[in-house]
Amino acid sequence: MARSRPAPWRSATRPCRWPLPDIHLTDVGKDENGATHGEVARQAMDAVVDSAKSAVGSIALKARLKDAGEMAGEAIDQLKKLFEWLGNNID
Repeated sequence: MARSRPAPWRSATRPCRWPLPDIHLTDVGKDENGATHGEVARQAMDAVVDSAKSAVGSIALKARLKDAGEMAGEAIDQLKKLFEWLGNNID
C-alpha cells in the first residue's frame, strides 16, 4: 500500500492551520421547494471556499502590514541617523 505524502505547502510534522470562521447555511433550497444533494454540496463548498479565501487574504494582509511596519521602522532609524549627523556637522 502506497503512503500518502503531504501537500508540498504543508509540513509532514506540522499541519497547516488557518483560522476559519464558523459557517452557517440556512434555508438551503427554500426558494426551489427543496434542494438536491449536489446543490447542498455546492452551496456548502462555496461557503468553505469563500471562508478560506477570506482567511488567506487576512493572513496575507497581516504579513504585508508587518513588512510595512518593519520598513517604517528602518526609515525612522535612517532619519534618526541623518538628524544626528546634521546635529554634529552643521554649526
